[in-house]
Amino acid sequence: MDAIEKKLAEAQDPAFYDREYGTIGFRERDGKLYIRGVLTFRGKTEKVNKSTGFDYLKKNINYVEKHDKQLLWDLSNLKAEYDLERLGDDEESKIPLLEDFYEEAFDKKLALNNISIDTIKEYKQKFNAYISPYFKGYRLNKIKTSDIDDWQIWVLKNFKRKTVKDIRSVLNIILVQAKQKEYIKVNPVVNAQKYNPVREDDDEIVYTDTEMTTILTSIDDYIDETTHKVWSRTRRQLKNMIYLSAGTGIRSGELVALTWADIDFVNKKIDITKTIRNGRVKGTKTYSGKRIIDMNDESFNLLVNQYELFEDVESDYVFLTQEKKNYKNPSMVSKGTWKSYLKYCKIPYRRFYNLRHTFATNLINKQKDSVGIVSVSSQLGHRNVSTTLNKYVKNKRQHEGKFTDVSAISEFLKKGA
Repeated sequence: MDAIEKKLAEAQDPAFYDREYGTIGFRERDGKLYIRGVLTFRGKTEKVNKSTGFDYLKKNINYVEKHDKQLLWDLSNLKAEYDLERLGDDEESKIPLLEDFYEEAFDKKLALNNISIDTIKEYKQKFNAYISPYFKGYRLNKIKTSDIDDWQIWVLKNFKRKTVKDIRSVLNIILVQAKQKEYIKVNPVVNAQKYNPVREDDDEIVYTDTEMTTILTSIDDYIDETTHKVWSRTRRQLKNMIYLSAGTGIRSGELVALTWADIDFVNKKIDITKTIRNGRVKGTKTYSGKRIIDMNDESFNLLVNQYELFEDVESDYVFLTQEKKNYKNPSMVSKGTWKSYLKYCKIPYRRFYNLRHTFATNLINKQKDSVGIVSVSSQLGHRNVSTTLNKYVKNKRQHEGKFTDVSAISEFLKKGA
């Protein structure tokens, strides 16, 4: 059991660190296994001498020896008093436990918001992995702001600030619904300490104009550097992926999920309807993510070039790995040729996905009115304009805004495409 698993196991009982134990022993009585010992909790001491409910068998003795402290606590009157304090009386028992309410909250979120079922599945996974173990047994009205703070401190010890923020947002969704159902009067997340990502450590740092110039102008030299047939084709494909991503703002998951059926060469349009993650093709991140992107001459030529690159391969997918298979995860692009190319360019590593952030940041900062911002939001596939503004306006100072769309990088394409 690693440190994280151990902490999660301990966190299943919120009173874990407030207990002290004396010597614990076992005995047999009427064929049953009894446990006895001394337990101190919050200044109160109790002598426990109770049946575990197990038959006096070797396998049960082994189990009890491994879980002696937890069993002693579970059988104590101190725990019963603590549970009454934490969970409330019979009237309060009408208020559900957090672990019994979360699915209802997420289902309501799915019904009321323009959000994909896959995102809801991710929320549930995060809840079961990082929230439920810590708040196991808590009624909704018994969760205090101090509890949220303590929980966040633990998460922060093991994960990045961005992870803390993401997981906290999942808990917030549940408690917002709990407030609407009048199970709680105040959402304790609201006043909890906020651990927003530190910009220097944020994965969403955009590429500067200088870096983008290097990325766009050095790719041909990078291609010519190798005579290896497979590597050459992979690098040529990388060029197509770079220009298409930097010029359209398409998500990397959407990019590797593109099939030739999505490309309308006649009307010069790209139909974005899906993404790939963890080897599974699924719908776009949000329903708004389903959109059609217009191709100009440059992006049209890129895709024609891509088709010719893999003309000898039978595949429905536009972009393929060196093994001539479709990408199972967009991170394969970042950790593969893209990482090597940035090293070649002597540019600090950021994800391939950050080309989307760069595109969006530059484009949004060029808009002079709300109509333009709505258009950008639609092209990016965001649910609403506020998402676009909150995510990208904050990066304004990092850029002069030179590369705003495919046409803005067309000069580079004309030189080398």
